[in-house]
Amino acid sequence: MEQLKFIPYLFLIIGVSAIIGGSVAIVLAQFAATTTDTSALAVIANGTLGVSTIAQQLPTISIIAVMVIIIGLITTVFVYFQYFR
Repeated sequence: MEQLKFIPYLFLIIGVSAIIGGSVAIVLAQFAATTTDTSALAVIANGTLGVSTIAQQLPTISIIAVMVIIIGLITTVFVYFQYFR
């Protein structure tokens, strides 16, 4: 079960990604409320769109990560029965 050692790190990375995305969105919203420059507002709008796109993809990334873990477990079981049975 050597493959399972990375699971806590995987969840940590996904959690940190969500926290960073949320904090970036908050900072962009606060900056948008205080600026009047149209170029800055356009950049903020694009940044907010990018952060929301990444946030929408986090569930998909999590599902893929769980699928990789399950496939790794199944592979480990097959290898174990092939060589150590």
